[in-house]
Amino acid sequence: MHEFNFEGIGTYWAISYSDTDNYLDSEIFDIVKDFDSKYSRFRIDSQIYSLKDKKGVFKVGEEFVDILKLYFEFYFYTKGSFTPLVGITLEDLGYDKSYSFVPNKCLRSVPPLDCSIKILSRDTIEVLKPITLDFGGLGKGFLIDKIYNFLILKSISEFIINGGGDIRFFSKSNRYTEIALEHPINPKLAIGIYRLQSGKAICASSRVKRAWNGHSHIVDLSSKLSTDEVIASWVVADNATIADALATIALLSNSNNYKFPYNFQTLLISSKLDATFSDGFRNCLFLADN
Repeated sequence: MHEFNFEGIGTYWAISYSDTDNYLDSEIFDIVKDFDSKYSRFRIDSQIYSLKDKKGVFKVGEEFVDILKLYFEFYFYTKGSFTPLVGITLEDLGYDKSYSFVPNKCLRSVPPLDCSIKILSRDTIEVLKPITLDFGGLGKGFLIDKIYNFLILKSISEFIINGGGDIRFFSKSNRYTEIALEHPINPKLAIGIYRLQSGKAICASSRVKRAWNGHSHIVDLSSKLSTDEVIASWVVADNATIADALATIALLSNSNNYKFPYNFQTLLISSKLDATFSDGFRNCLFLADN
């Protein structure tokens, strides 16, 4: 297996594929680089940043609209808790382009998504209110799926895509790969081993890794606070976009109230290090059952 390691969209990547040649490395890197240049909230030259605090009709491209449609879908299922407009709150809390981590005295309210943006066509949107977009809730999963589809089109017989601990795996022989589940407090330890089947994705989210002054990048919009009832989550789903979004949503304080039309498995770790999980995680943990 050839392994390609690099940094992109603010995280590390390790991509292994069944070819002794590295002829795909530059194309994979360009996919990640292009994604970052378009959708990073932290780059003043990005497409996301160009829409900041503006109103009007904008031609943004089909992929942008595809991502936005996914957000509208999860926005509906979470009754407005999961939204790309969370960028407003994250900036006010100090998670801004300069990484100041100094909260503003006044935190702006996040407007309803369906009253702020309208999708007009396959590549055009209308922005009705000043906004700050953030695609972090599912963007990395979307990018992993994009690389996955690229490698499938290249007829690679086996590969694993690891983007900052979010993973999707494929094997033409339909085997599984073993994934260590990192301890949410001590990254040198594992709390279990998950056997990830071909085609599936496993994504994780944590309140611990991006935290400052009592805040984290996971914010309950109703209170504008970061609760610590659940500090880490893992979700296995049919693709990385769904797994990434659901892993983020699982850390919201009212996540138990949401119903989704997807097939997925969930593992949650509380601040007391208790584990709550669905059947798919039952036989892979080193912890006692809860």
